[in-house]
Amino acid sequence: MNSSSNPQPNYASMVYDFNIDGWSEGFFTPYENSIIPNNAIINNVYMEVLESLEGASDGLFLCEIGGNNLTIATYSSIPAGTIYTTFAHNKSVIDTPMRPLFTVELTQGKFNIIVEYFMSGE
Repeated sequence: MNSSSNPQPNYASMVYDFNIDGWSEGFFTPYENSIIPNNAIINNVYMEVLESLEGASDGLFLCEIGGNNLTIATYSSIPAGTIYTTFAHNKSVIDTPMRPLFTVELTQGKFNIIVEYFMSGE
């Protein structure tokens, strides 16, 4: 049996902590990040909220993963313990770190982004 008949998932994660990273308009690369390999098939993206997300107002959270912009969630006082899932089914188009984007100022929060992916050659 070759690996393509039973592909194994790979995982990458990135932690964002407002207290360390602060907030920046547009995309930015946080202090802790992972690179998704080129041509990886992104299967699922999870956001685990470790410290409540608070913003100046409702906003949209996006994350660039493998050259794809994926919408994760809208936020305004998202409590700790919340887990969001998006089924991505995108193919990465470049080796690049995961980069978050907030459309309004985030005033507090800490979360972990976990990406489940398969290598396209598996």
